[in-house]
Amino acid sequence: MPYPRDSRADRSGGQAPLWAGRFGITDSARQFHYYRKTKDNRVLFGGYDAVYHRGGHVLSEYDQREQTFELLADHFFTTFPQLDVKFTHAWGGAIDMCTRLTAFQGRAFGGKVAYSAGFTGLGVASTRFGAKVMLDLLSGEETELTGLKLVRSKPIPCPRSLSPIPSSRL
Repeated sequence: MPYPRDSRADRSGGQAPLWAGRFGITDSARQFHYYRKTKDNRVLFGGYDAVYHRGGHVLSEYDQREQTFELLADHFFTTFPQLDVKFTHAWGGAIDMCTRLTAFQGRAFGGKVAYSAGFTGLGVASTRFGAKVMLDLLSGEETELTGLKLVRSKPIPCPRSLSPIPSSRL
């Protein structure tokens, strides 16, 4: 989602930081928000609005939705009412999902290809973990990561009626 030009500025003219450290933050709502500071102390803010289209079509015209950007901007200013900033960027796109609500990894094609899927909109935070698991899986060696139950098991398949992409098209 968009980020403001200067996340440190507030309406009182102070330069108090929004939060200390370089870590990201998320809330625990079902339709969650995530935010983190960029290297130049701007704020990346996104999440919340996941729109599913009947029939499971993944089309580029679904990627950018002005109503979503306006809703997130409203949520941003509810979260940070002290900021008087303008948004410079916005993005959107398809998300994948699984019943476990967290990514799963595995191998295919005789172990020659590794995959990580089912991030359920949480890919920003967890892609590094998924990449490390895939590299370990491709090495063929048992490691601390490949031994995790989270890695060794797969989520229950989505019921076809809930799956955004029909299983016949996978």
